[in-house]
Amino acid sequence: MDEDTNIKPPVWFWVIAIVALLWNLMGFWDWYNSITMNANYLKNFDAEMLGYLKAMAISFGYQFMASAKPVYTGMMWVMTALIWAIAVFLVWFAKMAKGKGWLG
Repeated sequence: MDEDTNIKPPVWFWVIAIVALLWNLMGFWDWYNSITMNANYLKNFDAEMLGYLKAMAISFGYQFMASAKPVYTGMMWVMTALIWAIAVFLVWFAKMAKGKGWLG
């Protein structure tokens, strides 16, 4: 057997991996409920935000970002930056873990 296959990742690797999995599952859940217009999910939004969600579902985000009110625009850019930062971190994390032999 090859020695590389016996390398065990540290506990913090599993913590980050589980948090990343939960983050991505929450994102999928939010996307799925927005696209399918789930009634239980949508009852939490006011009429104006529902209009933005419908516009986003139709145009896949471009018009949603372009036509949103300034009060929503700031938070959308913050969330967009956060999502990109987490995505970049997870790509780096996966490459680092593969380089250390923790991933097959």
